[in-house]
Amino acid sequence: MNNLSAAILLCLWASSGAAEANKPGRAVFQGLPEASGHVVIGNDTVAVSRFPCQSCHRRDGRGGAEGDAPPINWETLARPSGTRPAYDATSFAHLLATGETPSGSQISRLMPRYALDESTVNSLVSYLSALTAEQKTGIYPDRIVFGVPVSDEGASNAHLLVQALETAFSARIPPNGLHGRQVEIRPLRGDAASIVDQARTETVAILSPPPSSHVDHALFTRAGVPVLFPLDTVSENEDPDLIRSLYASHERVTTLLIEKGVTDDCQQIVIAAETPSKAETIRARLPQLHVATTMPSDGFSDCILIVGGRVSPEVRDKTSTIYVQSDDGTNLQAMLRGYRGKIVVGRHEATALRLAAARDIGPLQAHAALIAEALHDALTSAGRQVTRTSLMSEISAVSRHDLGLEFTRKSTVGSAAVDFQVFEFSGESTP
Repeated sequence: MNNLSAAILLCLWASSGAAEANKPGRAVFQGLPEASGHVVIGNDTVAVSRFPCQSCHRRDGRGGAEGDAPPINWETLARPSGTRPAYDATSFAHLLATGETPSGSQISRLMPRYALDESTVNSLVSYLSALTAEQKTGIYPDRIVFGVPVSDEGASNAHLLVQALETAFSARIPPNGLHGRQVEIRPLRGDAASIVDQARTETVAILSPPPSSHVDHALFTRAGVPVLFPLDTVSENEDPDLIRSLYASHERVTTLLIEKGVTDDCQQIVIAAETPSKAETIRARLPQLHVATTMPSDGFSDCILIVGGRVSPEVRDKTSTIYVQSDDGTNLQAMLRGYRGKIVVGRHEATALRLAAARDIGPLQAHAALIAEALHDALTSAGRQVTRTSLMSEISAVSRHDLGLEFTRKSTVGSAAVDFQVFEFSGESTP
């Protein structure tokens, strides 16, 4: 199949020791499951991960996400203000536990009271001290650096993507740059750990990671590195402050494929997913469509929806129509050898395909053009003081109806468009 995903697939801040020391503090700040400590609410205690600092003070520590939450990056806290002396680790720990500032005043009761041990407080101070530098990673006076993972399994196609992005940005960014900065696309090579480390210490964000079984975009988001515009689908449940997609979500494509099966007069749609629990989750989300997760008792179903998995030839040959997402297409080539029937492909990357048709260019070039347009608008709005967090915030405001893109603050995706392609197979590996 000639689809976009298949085409791509065919100092901490300056030391690793500092990164290790910051881990407990980072977990508290970001609300990670491994965060140590708890929050006291009246007579009750709850896990500290339920009240991450970033919820109110923003991921860059600049404040303002909830009401008048103040900045908490350490360079601000360590300076005296008109209402208080400078904080040190001891007075900061006292503030967290009691709500009392170094001047003796009480902060708002909206701020939770944290019970953290001394080592966790010290780690949080260390993380807050590194936060500004972390947020400015990959941002230089004359350029802003985005990374593209180049893993061994798809190196040649990743290089094609890098070339397409460089061409698209060259055509869209003015000669003097945006706010004096050019956009640099940096290939990141090596094993998964090395690529993630390069992303964390050298780039403002990962840009359009190609589908990979070794370098999943979750590796970057877990390290706090934003991921922009991957080629495969993303979930609506992911954090929009860390990941943004140009295209329709995994859930939307799945839903529309099932709805298409209903309009195609499927008598019974069976979901074939990687795990039974995933199939059940999909079924439970769409009770009105009466889909199943197991084959009927007679062993035959006229329609099967494949979600990120495979079906055996025995099951495959007991259906006349297979429904599948385009980013599952790379699993299909071997599976469909000898299949006689119809396959319906839901194209999550419909926005790029439509632009490609309108401009008479290839889908990869259209994908790169969409990225260049979206980042041009976001970087222009973010201004000279751009950070990782402010860039993600400005992407949420990008509205380009001419390109079929409409981002919002709470959604991971910029488009809901899905197209369908239908192929008839007659027992060969290609339609």
